[in-house]
Amino acid sequence: MSNAKARRRTRAAIVEFGVRMQAERLAYWTSGNLSVRVAGEPDVIATSPTAMPYDLVEPDDVPLVRLDGTVVGGGRSPTSELPLHTLIYQRRPEVNAIVHTHSPAALAMAGLDWTLPPFLTGLVEATGGGVTCAPYARPGSAELADAVNDALADRGCCFLRHHGLLAIGGTLALAFRAATVTEGAADAYLRARAVGDVDDLPTEEIHWVAEGWRAQWTGEEITARA
Repeated sequence: MSNAKARRRTRAAIVEFGVRMQAERLAYWTSGNLSVRVAGEPDVIATSPTAMPYDLVEPDDVPLVRLDGTVVGGGRSPTSELPLHTLIYQRRPEVNAIVHTHSPAALAMAGLDWTLPPFLTGLVEATGGGVTCAPYARPGSAELADAVNDALADRGCCFLRHHGLLAIGGTLALAFRAATVTEGAADAYLRARAVGDVDDLPTEEIHWVAEGWRAQWTGEEITARA
């Protein structure tokens, strides 16, 4: 695939998943952001534009940015959270996509500084286990990238204290799955906690189910566990 074709496809994917993010109420108005590496150009990402509703974004609006922050294409400025994205990509070469949401249940978990335990098989398969909350750091700062390091260790998702949710993946579809499944699981957990205690899956089951999530980093074919 030529660089031009790969860039077009990547920018179109940002439009597609931005609309999905809005449709699933994972972000409101212009909140949240997402990015993905360009195939064949690991030092170039496409990212959602800043201050633009997702249903109005066209492929030509989508910025193309090198990991040093240099904009190399697109009709709009990149998201204000660009440093968070580029630093994660620099540190994690296996990560090919990032989805950052401001969805209701995730915002509640982030505001409470709660961990979402591994209590559902679908959650574990989408994220690798429980979802913890990274300490607060100012949005758009390098400190925020530092804060998510531990929370994303062997995990596909974390909450951002006082802020929202961040998901990573080997593909944009897998990062989006981690974000949307975590939102659903967080909503279920908050409802369940209002009734009583919530038990984790047994440890051996967590490890077994999580093999499906780990497969994206190894290229193995593993049947869905959930």
